[in-house]
Amino acid sequence: MIKKTSSLLIFWALILFFASICWGKEVKIPAKVNPTGKYKTLIQVLPCPKDKGRYGEYYDYGYWGGGDLCGEQGEAGFWVWSYPNWYIFKEKQGPGVIARQQKTFSQNIIRQWAKEAQASSEYGNSAWSARQATGSPDTKACGDYKTAWAPKPSGNEPEWIKLFFQQPVHVTKIRVHETYNTGSIKKVKLIDIQGNIHVVWQGKDITSCPGWFEINIKQTPYLSNTIILETEISGWEEIDAVELIGIK
Repeated sequence: MIKKTSSLLIFWALILFFASICWGKEVKIPAKVNPTGKYKTLIQVLPCPKDKGRYGEYYDYGYWGGGDLCGEQGEAGFWVWSYPNWYIFKEKQGPGVIARQQKTFSQNIIRQWAKEAQASSEYGNSAWSARQATGSPDTKACGDYKTAWAPKPSGNEPEWIKLFFQQPVHVTKIRVHETYNTGSIKKVKLIDIQGNIHVVWQGKDITSCPGWFEINIKQTPYLSNTIILETEISGWEEIDAVELIGIK
């Protein structure tokens, strides 16, 4: 009986020992991450060594609503970069700061129409050209109208249109006004301000005619003001306008 009791005591002692190692270990925060105590309550440490090229050794990014970064889901909070990690804090010191910060965050939503466009091909130099997809919508009905972009061939060859916007944003939504042979969009890409290409959607487009193709995106950690739409359908696909929505 004594031997059995001793074995049990040793077993539980080992359990408590390893638990103390796993659960009791504190995360060491480099002094430069929060030197003045500006932030409190660390909620996440997210490794992302590649961000050194963009932010250097240290950068106080401030509040971000969270999203996918380096293959992990980042929490909403106050982000501080100290190579090779992001440190995310729950709060900023001072009464009412969180509410004010989040209000400012929501007020910084930017909606904008494309200002320039390029395409793999154009049916015309003016009518049905790529620039017809810039600006706000001006094609009111479903049909073959010259106020929308159409590619030159009418077959089912892959085509693309690249759209440029004035203000780089952390993208949260994209809207495309399709007005003829809808359902042509196969893939949507963003180009960030560093020139990197990101596929943000790929699938089956079921937009009605005329109709809005819309995709919601987890707020991008990068800034972008360029969209590429890849299309393919039998006949002339026509796109009237494209809207980029995001956080400044």
